Amino acid sequence: MPSLKCDVTTCLHNADKYCCKNTILVEGMDAKKPENTCCSSFDEAKENGFKNEFETKNLALAVDCEAVNCRYNEEKRCKAKHITISGGKAKEMKETLCATFEEK
Repeated sequence: MPSLKCDVTTCLHNADKYCCKNTILVEGMDAKKPENTCCSSFDEAKENGFKNEFETKNLALAVDCEAVNCRYNEEKRCKAKHITISGGKAKEMKETLCATFEEK
């Protein structure tokens, strides 16, 4: 499984720039560049909202990927060794992206 770094610090599942989920989904069926992708597993961490303090960060997790034009996509799974999800202070999933995306 790939190692994943996530700089979307506004995501509920982000713990020290790692994801606490077991798997994520990257969307971007017609993507030609990273900006055409997004992490559909994003959930905004609202101020004073729910935060699961018991989640543990995953250093490697499964990445399902609908960005079929990406060179790392093999049968809708990401096969890159290292993945970066970007979006900094995103408020919604369309403000996130897979920075590792490379068009075939």
